[in-house]
Amino acid sequence: MDIHFCSSVEELITERAYSVYAPCMYEPTFEKYKKAVEGFDADKAVMIVLCSAEGETAGMLAFRNNGGDISILGIAVDIRNRGKGIGRAMIGFAAEKMNARRVCAETDGEAVGFYERCGFSAEKRTVVYPDGETVRYICVLER
Repeated sequence: MDIHFCSSVEELITERAYSVYAPCMYEPTFEKYKKAVEGFDADKAVMIVLCSAEGETAGMLAFRNNGGDISILGIAVDIRNRGKGIGRAMIGFAAEKMNARRVCAETDGEAVGFYERCGFSAEKRTVVYPDGETVRYICVLER
């Protein structure tokens, strides 16, 4: 397993990277993914961590560095590589390299257990959207 910061946007705009990251997107398409990656690339506070296993992308973490705090924008691990500690390792790598005091993420009920297993506390919130309300979780890891 190799964890590293992404060195170029070309490394991300591939079908393999899209297939890994798509599960953490709302109604993903390759075009939406490409636009998101280009937006990440344009924002100098956003960084991407990649994990490679057996020569291919196994995980991706997009986060915003907020001067001592990290806000996770998206994290995904290829289905064949889940349960191997890749998500936790990518978060640890980013937090260590950025010397983060705190790591924050907003997520849904499906992923809150992952964050809790990684040591995050989770606060449940109801968010109202024009088409209805939904439950979200604010997850925080103090370091």
